[in-house]
Amino acid sequence: MPEQGATYTFEDLSGSTQTLSDDPNPYNALIDTCHNDPTAIQARYDAHRTTRASQQRALLVSPEFPGVNIDPILRGVLIQQEHDRREGLNVPHDEINNNLLKTQDMDSTQRFEDHRHNLVLWARPPPRVREMIGECQKALRKVLPHLWLMPLPSLHMTALEFTHSQTPDVVDSLVSRLKPITNMLVDFPYEQQHATPQRRVRLVKPMLTYDAAAVALSFLPAANQPGDEFTYHHLRSSLWDLSSITSKLNREKANDDETRGVEINTRYIVPSAHLTIARFVTAKDTTVDGKVDVEKMRKWVEVIEQVNEWLEREYWGAEGKGEEVMQWVIGEEKGLDFRRGPCWYGGGESLDDRPVDLRSLIVH
Repeated sequence: MPEQGATYTFEDLSGSTQTLSDDPNPYNALIDTCHNDPTAIQARYDAHRTTRASQQRALLVSPEFPGVNIDPILRGVLIQQEHDRREGLNVPHDEINNNLLKTQDMDSTQRFEDHRHNLVLWARPPPRVREMIGECQKALRKVLPHLWLMPLPSLHMTALEFTHSQTPDVVDSLVSRLKPITNMLVDFPYEQQHATPQRRVRLVKPMLTYDAAAVALSFLPAANQPGDEFTYHHLRSSLWDLSSITSKLNREKANDDETRGVEINTRYIVPSAHLTIARFVTAKDTTVDGKVDVEKMRKWVEVIEQVNEWLEREYWGAEGKGEEVMQWVIGEEKGLDFRRGPCWYGGGESLDDRPVDLRSLIVH
């Protein structure tokens, strides 16, 4: 896996085939291939995550596994924060990751900062989902005590990435261009829930997915209730149409004196609804004398699979009953979170500072 911040396109493992089209919206190919059928779209999301899980399992438990991929930027951020904390400086409150790394690894002559600025639309998980993730994190930390855990208040899923790894000036320009539609983007899932017919963007069937760098919790778009015709993939497609300067929608609405939307540079096209919950910042829990411990890696994968069995048993619901135990309705608390800045690890700044209003009263 490339260094964090490098240009990287995630591989689609859903079995979908790209067809030639003059539609610039990259999300529409899957919708068209699935004939707009939510059951087929759910199946593609499921195929992507199960295929990837199988590939990653084989890699991580192999005797030839070269070792976990350390995130060097997150590692630097954590060491700097630990140094600042000991110096009595004000640092972000992150009790769950305190003392994870030691300050002796830091170059004391140069302050470390994450200079990669992003612009994104996040979906924030509601309390019941955060609580479930907290239980997953506890199980993972028992096996790897030096695993970095995403703080629960920072959890997020990227519904649309406008750009990544840019300078503040580049992001400022995009923010200015999107300002006229900021509220529309943030409120879009809420508005869909109050449309006729109602279209709730529901996610179900949580499952841990993983690779050599991180662990995520993934969901599937729901497909068995009225309103599920507008899936999470449809939401991603609609947000792209509202925002992109090349979309058919904005080309039709623009006039000679106005250009609408921005150029979108996203890494997230594949059929996946996931949020990162843990990352590797050291290899000390998976090595012995500097070498990968195969038994430790097998134990790591075994615990992840045990957590997935628990998730399926407790939160999936009976197959064919039409009602899941756990569902996440996107935007049910306060719409989407329009976010800018160094956002890779849950940081950055929200651009919609309106107070929570009646949007928080959505019935689900």
